[in-house]
Amino acid sequence: MTDDNDITIPGLPDRSILFVSVVTHASHPLHGVARQHLYPAPDLDLAHYTKCIGPWVRRYFVEHVIDGTTDPLPQDLSRYRGVVIGCTLHYFNPARAPFAPWQDDLIKFARKVIDERLPFFGCCGGAYAGHLALGGSLAPNVKGSGIDPTAEGSLVIRTTPITLTEAGRADPLFRNFPPQFGMHGIHSDHVAQLAPGCCALAHSDDMPNQVIAYGERVRLLPGMHPELSDEFVRRGAAPLVNSGKFGTNPTNSEGMFALVARISPTPHANKHLLANFLTEFCAAKSPVSFQSASVEVAS
Repeated sequence: MTDDNDITIPGLPDRSILFVSVVTHASHPLHGVARQHLYPAPDLDLAHYTKCIGPWVRRYFVEHVIDGTTDPLPQDLSRYRGVVIGCTLHYFNPARAPFAPWQDDLIKFARKVIDERLPFFGCCGGAYAGHLALGGSLAPNVKGSGIDPTAEGSLVIRTTPITLTEAGRADPLFRNFPPQFGMHGIHSDHVAQLAPGCCALAHSDDMPNQVIAYGERVRLLPGMHPELSDEFVRRGAAPLVNSGKFGTNPTNSEGMFALVARISPTPHANKHLLANFLTEFCAAKSPVSFQSASVEVAS
């Protein structure tokens, strides 16, 4: 049996994957809570991918995680084999709030990554930026999916049952995945209509386009969080709710904790998602072998 610490990815140089974190700008009301309890520096949300996949994967990412809300975004991408843009607590739907300058810059940067044909993995905010860069749009969550079942655009916090499309079942991103599995979803908007040139790799029962492909190198997961464990979501609920700043309306703390308590454990297969992106999209040689996992759709 292989020790996780001995795993390497042939053909992928160390420090060759750029990670851009866009969790919160200092102007966000939850910035302090997020930085203290949920996404502390220096690795911010990259730390959750490292914990999910294994410490061996950290060597392939750049030493310094770029904070895309404040740090300048690199213009010379020639040293990188791939780019990952992570999650956000900010809206990326202009119908909800005007974009801040850093959000405009991030969308332009995503377009640059796409135009230079670098492998690009976008999760949540990173996926929104990528989809907008491709000319797409976002729509509020459908009624019945969120915390308030009577309202469009209500926040989803759940383990979402995902079904791969025919394209998804054939896609290298989902190598060693079953056709159905659960993935944590935390989002208020979704992709109702695909940007030109995109195709859907996965849907849920109530919302389409949970995973999106653009060409051979771009993979986007709007609102999905394969890096987050059920333990993290449950632990993070208390500081978020107790801050009194979670959402635009006062949060019913009892209801929120009950909702979080119903989240199903993160399927083991989710740990393979970013690893598959690195091995199948960013490495120049044959990918490292991972054991497949048997998972059931979350109820």
